[in-house]
Amino acid sequence: MVSLSRTGNRGSLFDRGRLFREFGPDMGAVVGVGLILSLGSVLFGSVGCAEEPTLSPPSSSAHPTTEWEPTGGGEMPPYMEFDLVLVPASELEVVVRIPGPISPDYLEERYGLTVVEAVTTGGETLLRMEIPEDFDLTRLRQDPYVRSADLNSEVNLIEVATLLVGFLEGDWQPGVVEEQKWLETMRLADAHQFATGEGVTIAVLDTGVDIEHPMLAGRLQLLPEGLGLSSAETTDGIDNDEDGLVDEAYGHGTHVAGCAVQVAPGAEILPIRVINDDGVGSLWDILHGLSLAIDFGADVINLSFSMSDESESMEVALIDASAARIAVLAAAGNYGNDDARYPATSAHAVGVGSVSHHGKVSAWSGAGSVVSLAAPGETILSAYPGGELWYASGTSMATPIAAGCVALLIDGWLVDGRVAVKQLKAGATGTKPPWAFGSGWVDPLTALVSAQP
Repeated sequence: MVSLSRTGNRGSLFDRGRLFREFGPDMGAVVGVGLILSLGSVLFGSVGCAEEPTLSPPSSSAHPTTEWEPTGGGEMPPYMEFDLVLVPASELEVVVRIPGPISPDYLEERYGLTVVEAVTTGGETLLRMEIPEDFDLTRLRQDPYVRSADLNSEVNLIEVATLLVGFLEGDWQPGVVEEQKWLETMRLADAHQFATGEGVTIAVLDTGVDIEHPMLAGRLQLLPEGLGLSSAETTDGIDNDEDGLVDEAYGHGTHVAGCAVQVAPGAEILPIRVINDDGVGSLWDILHGLSLAIDFGADVINLSFSMSDESESMEVALIDASAARIAVLAAAGNYGNDDARYPATSAHAVGVGSVSHHGKVSAWSGAGSVVSLAAPGETILSAYPGGELWYASGTSMATPIAAGCVALLIDGWLVDGRVAVKQLKAGATGTKPPWAFGSGWVDPLTALVSAQP
């Protein structure tokens, strides 16, 4: 097990001395996506000026967080009754982060909000709250006791304009997977002589994974029950978003996880389902998933989705992950070389674009100096639910391949995620054209055999 140095106050629901391997069997996970999915638009409230608050917040919390247990026959409040249905976006909800000592009562009394759900993370409380119609989000954002606040906006993993169709290869066959050209070009067989990612946890925030796929057998750390989110990928056969496509995102998370384990076969995957089978999620579930990834000790976090706009709440979550020495890698999107998308463009995440196995930038990939790294993302064969293998293309595939490279460096050098990213950038190879990305194309072998960081 790699011993990593964590910094900052990261109090949580969980005992940090445990690795949570007792939660759920180490089962395989399927994976592969026949569709290449990118994130659509997200609407966030506007920022403006506000008057200084005059109400002093209470120091004790009347609203229990998820650490609360009823005593004396008491009942759990409604927002404690978790289920595994992802939270839908709502323009009448706001996601708020406040310091742990501050009570949600303060927000209810001052702004007329109602707590729907609450979780504790990093010594803070993350709240999902109902808001009145025509609520002025500006005042809430300017409150000195509020660290971040955004509308609980919709996040769309799929956008038809960037849909790339995958092709079915057939049932699971290790030999077929190992023959892929990009594996040879990246010299992964040689890199695995130095490191495999053993002891490293890669959190994959996506549509979940097929927990029985042989490609991921023995490589999964599953979320325990009772947290409001799950690890398994599911499908309901319904066009929930009424876009004419049924379960078009099903298999995306499985494929993404399979890409990561091909690069880092010794790593453990922590799948967190934050997007449904139609490719739709909410800001609340994404932030909740990020908090769980941090609390469960992830070394690397993979975000194979993108947003059309920046989010104050997302930025705070990325800052917290960075402070915990976690490497967060985000897909640059499939909207063209001149249109890299957030959070890949955040200073607190590592943007990843796509190249061919020859190192040529993909025509549809987000690119530019703000996108630090690139990895193969064209015609990648990986797992798909039901024990199948599918080809898919996109920055959604390139990102977990780069995340796997970070895991190799954490294992090989016994460093934390942020140091591993620095080393990976230093060893990156030039792309075609060479100015397409900030550092270049990932080259894990060069990074592993170079001077120790």
